[in-house]
Amino acid sequence: MSQPTILILAVTRMRGGVCVAGMTTEPDPITGLRWVRPVKQHSALLAGDIHYVDGALMRIGDVVAWRVGGARPNPPHVEDVLVDPVRDTPRLLRRLDPVRLARFCAEHVDRAPDDVLIHETRSLCLARPAAVEAWWSYDSYNGHYDARMAFRVGGFDSGERGVAVTDLAWRALGRAWLDGAERLRLGDAALRERIGDIYLTVGRGRTFEGRRWPLVVGVHAAGLPDITLDETLL
Repeated sequence: MSQPTILILAVTRMRGGVCVAGMTTEPDPITGLRWVRPVKQHSALLAGDIHYVDGALMRIGDVVAWRVGGARPNPPHVEDVLVDPVRDTPRLLRRLDPVRLARFCAEHVDRAPDDVLIHETRSLCLARPAAVEAWWSYDSYNGHYDARMAFRVGGFDSGERGVAVTDLAWRALGRAWLDGAERLRLGDAALRERIGDIYLTVGRGRTFEGRRWPLVVGVHAAGLPDITLDETLL
């Protein structure tokens, strides 16, 4: 067992639970710092597993100490490491504000994002998209809410349909920006005017319908506002 320091770069919703991931202080020749994705032995992480002792929910930008066991690679999810949240609660050391986090992202952009986005030899990367568009939609009839992004990184182009955004804070921000409307779409210029340069944590999801779909699991920008997460919506 070890207790690495982890900068949290993804806190997301998934089927049946939540997922978190981040970078440790251990160097890596491709990603700059080593990625880890804490996972439990037999089930998905739940929201209760990523609370600190004071009851606060883990957030992107948190720097945490978390005791981890051995690696549990499940290609392309080679970053998985075992945790036992019941026995070893994550401990918050400090928090990077959006400006400091954006500065960190600029210095740690992945050198080979195609490994994740095209070749699927690993499953997490920190990318600076050449262009990005975001949209949110809410169906008041059935209560369905969706957040998506279209972007280009390296040799990858998401296409017009884009990919799902599972970042909890970004989804909460989209609800606030919708402000009762059913749809909002922001192009690259409009997004950057609101929040500045944008960095994305992009991951490969678990197998669904025979594919491991790319997901935006973290959105980072210096101008992101502080947003309250409603855990009833996780």
